[in-house]
Amino acid sequence: LMFTLSNPLSILIFPALIAGLGLVSNSKDYLHNISLVLGVYIGASLWWFTLSSFVSVYRNKIKIKNLWWLNKITGTIIFLFGLIAIITIFYSKIPVGITVH
Repeated sequence: LMFTLSNPLSILIFPALIAGLGLVSNSKDYLHNISLVLGVYIGASLWWFTLSSFVSVYRNKIKIKNLWWLNKITGTIIFLFGLIAIITIFYSKIPVGITVH
């Protein structure tokens, strides 16, 4: 619970999604506000229930060697996404018409 509450991605993504989807309004429509909060709560609860059930069922079937490979593969994928993001940011700052040597 504390890990989820302190997760920066969760803290930043919910306000961004709510604002980006236009779910915030100045009206005093309490039903809309309550349904938004309940939707987030129910979605998060279902996610944790599904994740903990999956881990509980497959906990004894996962071998350490398979977990080691899974960590290496996902680490490589995350590294590549980060590298692509850095390269994209670097090249998006170059004005059009200027060549880099």
